[in-house]
Amino acid sequence: MPRTQTGPGGAEFTVRHVRGGDKPYTCPGCHRVIAVGTPHVVAWSNESLFGADRGLEERRHWHTSCWERRLW
Repeated sequence: MPRTQTGPGGAEFTVRHVRGGDKPYTCPGCHRVIAVGTPHVVAWSNESLFGADRGLEERRHWHTSCWERRLW
């Protein structure tokens, strides 16, 4: 279930924990690959200048530990 958290720059983000993806993603926190099937966090800004849909389109996949430590 998605929830709202403070993210990079103090902005509000919608955050969702996923059990694992079907393709690899690069974590914006550490710039390392999140391997296929690895549980991780998907986050998107609620404060996009172009509206909520744009924020969702610009969502990013983070290692859970990177999101929790806020590595940016």
